[in-house]
Formats: sequence, C-alpha cells, structure tokens
Amino acid sequence: MNRTLQLLLTLALVAIAPLTASAQAVRVTASVNPQKIYIGDTATYTITVHNAESQSQPVISGIPGLDVQFSNSSKNSSMSIINGRRSSSDTQNLLYQATPGREGAFVIPAQSVVVDGKAYTTNQVHFQVVEPPVSALSPLTIEPEKTTAYVGEPIRLNATWTVGERGVSAFRFISADTPGIEWTSGPQPRKTNNARDLQWDTDMLVGVLGETMTSDGRVTTLSAERWFIPLSPGAISLGPITCIYDVETGSQPRSAFNRSRPERRMTRSNATSINVLPLPLAGRPDDFDGLVGRYTALASATPLRVHVGDPITLTYEIRTDGPMGRIEPPDLLNNPGIAESFKLDSEGWEQVRMNQPGVRRYTTTIRAIRDSIDGFPPLGFAYFDTGEGEYRRAESNRIPLMVDATTEVTAADAISGGGDVPAIRGVERTALGDGPGGILANATSPDALINQQTLLLTRFEKPVWIAVFTAPPIGYFALLGVIAIRRSTDPQARRRDGARSAALTQLRKSNDPERAIRTYLSMRFDRNAEAITEADCRSLLGDANAPIADELASAMLDGSAGRYGTEPAEPPSATRIAELLRSIDKEIRR
Repeated sequence: MNRTLQLLLTLALVAIAPLTASAQAVRVTASVNPQKIYIGDTATYTITVHNAESQSQPVISGIPGLDVQFSNSSKNSSMSIINGRRSSSDTQNLLYQATPGREGAFVIPAQSVVVDGKAYTTNQVHFQVVEPPVSALSPLTIEPEKTTAYVGEPIRLNATWTVGERGVSAFRFISADTPGIEWTSGPQPRKTNNARDLQWDTDMLVGVLGETMTSDGRVTTLSAERWFIPLSPGAISLGPITCIYDVETGSQPRSAFNRSRPERRMTRSNATSINVLPLPLAGRPDDFDGLVGRYTALASATPLRVHVGDPITLTYEIRTDGPMGRIEPPDLLNNPGIAESFKLDSEGWEQVRMNQPGVRRYTTTIRAIRDSIDGFPPLGFAYFDTGEGEYRRAESNRIPLMVDATTEVTAADAISGGGDVPAIRGVERTALGDGPGGILANATSPDALINQQTLLLTRFEKPVWIAVFTAPPIGYFALLGVIAIRRSTDPQARRRDGARSAALTQLRKSNDPERAIRTYLSMRFDRNAEAITEADCRSLLGDANAPIADELASAMLDGSAGRYGTEPAEPPSATRIAELLRSIDKEIRR
C-alpha cells in the first residue's frame, strides 16, 4: 500500500512539474561581457528574458560616446532534477554590440522590455573602456587636401600610417569628435595588389600600401583618403585620428602554432585645421540647394522617333570629382514645361547601379502627348563653383525628338456611326463607313425552331469535308518543313538560332559574363560584339523581358568596370548569367 501511494505521489509531481515551471515568475536581466575592453573593441550587451515566450526588442540610444546596435537573438531551454524534484526554465537572449568611441567608464541604463503585454525593467550595467599602450614606432599623420574651403565643399583628408613594427594586424582608424563637419563617402583609389581594406569609424575604405625611408631603413606605409564636408564658417580643427592595431611582440607565451599572442597598441595623429569661408549671397540663384564643387549634367533618350503615347526611356547623368551623397535628380513633375508636354512615370526616377566613381545615373519613362513636340528640354541645377568662386548652372543638352500622330479607332467612333465625335489632340481619326448590317435581335417565332444538329462523322462522307478538316494540319506541317529547309540554307538564321548555345559555351570556357552576353546579342541581332553597349542590351531585349534585360545590362557594366575601373562589389555568377540567357532566349523565340 505504501509503495502504491508513493508511486501515485511521484506521478502527480511529474504531472504538475510543467505547470509549476510555466508558472514561474517572468524576470528580465541585463549583462555586459567583457566588463573591461580596449578602445576600438566591442563588448556584447545581453538582455535575458526568463520564463516568457515573446518580448519586445528595445532600441538603445542616447549614450554619449557609445553606439549600441542589435545583432541577434537566441533561445535556451534547460531542465534539472534534484532530489526527485524536476524544474525547467526557458530563457531568451537579446544580443547587442556596444562599440565605444572614447575611453572611460560607461553605463548602459535600465531598459524597459515588454513581455506578453507587460513592461519589465532590466538592471543597469557598467563597463570600462581603457586605452592600449601608445606606440611611437608607428606614427600616423593627417593632412587636408586644402586649408581654405567653402561651407558645403567636399574636402579629402589624407592619412598616412608609417608601420614601424612587425606582425601588425587588425588595424582600425577612429576619428575624434569634430563639431562643424560631416563625414561622407567619396571616390576611393582603385583596388590593386597593393590595396588593403581599412575601417575608418564605420566606413570601409581602400588603403594603399607603400614604402618610405626612415633612419631605421625602409618601412611600409598605409595611405587612406576620407572625405568630409564643413557645415559652418570659421576655423575648424581636425584630429587627432587614432589608429588601433595588434602587434606580435614575442613577449607573451607562444601558442601551439609557435606564434606569440598579439598585443594591442595605438598611435595618434597630429591635429590640423582648415579655414571655412561662407558662401556669398550675391548672385545666389533661387533654386540653389547647397551643392558646392564642380558638376556636369548629361541627358539622352531612346527611341528618338515615336508616335504620340509611345514610351521613351529618358536617362539623366550627373558627374563630379567628389562625393555624390547630396546629389538628387531633377523634379520633373513640378517643371511646367515638361509636365505639360509629356506624360510622366508615376514611379519617378530610378537610380542605375554604377561602378564608376563620380557618376550618378537615373532613368525614367516619358510619353509625348501631342505630335507638335520636337524635343525634350535641358535639365539643370545650380551649384557654387569653388574654382571660379561663383554660382553656375549644370545643364544637360536638349534632346531632339520626332513625334508622329497616332491613328486611333475608339468605341466612340463605332457607337456614333460616323457622327460628331470630340477631337483629341495628337490623334488622327478615320471616318467609319456603313457595314453590311448590324447584330440582329433574337428571333422568337416558332418558325425559327429548326433542328440544326450536326454529326461530325457524317461530314467525312463527302470529299469536300475531308479536305476541309485535313488541309489545315497538312498545310501547317508543310509550312514548318519549308521554314526548316529555309533555315538550314540561311546562314544568318542558323547564326541567330545558335546564339544561346554559343553564349553558354563561351561562358563555360572563359567564365566571363560580359563576353558571353556580347556573344549572344551579336549573334541573335546581327550586331558587332565589341560595339554593343549596356544601353543596346536594354533596347534589344527590353521588349521581351525588361527585368532580365536590366540585369544583363548591369552585368555588362560590371564587366567593363572590372577592366577599366573598380571591381564590382558582387560580381554576377556564371550560373545566374546562364539562367538569364536561357530565359530571355525562350521569351524571344515565342
């Protein structure tokens, strides 16, 4: 009896254990690891939610000198049995990366987390940021491109790091807080065998390796360029810039791979300053939006001869020798001269991905609304020319167009039967003549009830009907045979039919997407392969499938950039190019 009672009690405890675990109180805690880091390193800040299924993800901001960004989340479940008692718990961890921009003590305050509709508060956490030892063996120098500039003028800051220590790795530049300037992205040196990736604050730049002679002999240098824009007039101080890096000194115990453990080092650059001049008020255009530097504008359209209402692809391009961050395409909708003559795409401009520094390209679709239009007007914007010290305009060229009228027969023509119909500008109307009779009304007389049943098999009793049914398929297959014979004797037809196969073979042999695309276009459309541009790719293939045409054109641009400019960030794969060529060829053959 005692054993039976003990067994029943054990089963009851096991049954209610999940209920006890699920009824545990919800707790929310916070922690940081490690609690002491070097400047330039990152600590992991974790919010742990105990015994809950769902929670909010707080945004942590407003801590001076500390950037906290959410990275990911994880979930853990555990169960334990102690002295016959079972307990379980579920925890969810929200992980953040805390990156300090200075040394000192940091406090991440208590955070509010909403769990199942109820707010819970974490504890606050503390951690310390210290500076690594300062090294004089690897000095860093900075120098602005010019010491006198205008407000809003992009300026290049040149940094040179002389690496006088061995085994240097994990280097990173950190800027001091500089009021009155805005860091921005700008043109970078082309990546070569002497280039190295360099992180400067949150920007990834191209560092260029070199050499210089010192009293200790020839040493390696690393040069980098970063752009900034002064926001207010007066003297602005720059620097110092801090370089954080690891170095193998040999003073630490060696690892199993016979290499010493790296030690953290830092070096600081000199400080410098620039004198920022205000922009003059005299001669400032009303449409000046703050662009400072030197700019040019270009425009093109295709096709140049259309009918009223036909789509025209308009391309607009802006060029400069500095950053492109503040450049925007012109507003066509609020331009009366354009909006009154052309129907504009509701989606507006679309930016074209470019691998060419200093170039920003946009495209959109326009449609002429009358045949009296003979061109598209210039598009421009005002800017301050720092070289000349005056305001100027960058304007594109006027694009000549030939717009033909469109002959259109509408439902109004058919209903009116040739009566008066309101005229529509740009549309020619052709009068409709009388037809052989209209649609007859339904007949309701009993005389109209005639047995018109037809059996198909009875039709084959007469030679005429046999000919009627058999002639079309025979003619169809005969036509296919004629086409096949003609294609076998027509070299150009055979060349067009073999375009896809030749392009895929080229792709397998050379792994060169651009060459494969050129091969396909040249054979399919009887063009010179070397003369084909990305614009030709869009115009030749766009009618079949515009998205595929755009992707193939972008791949051509990437290939050109790889030979003459910077390498593309994500080169298209050969597999993807093969899929696109098969798809577009199938569309064209339909």
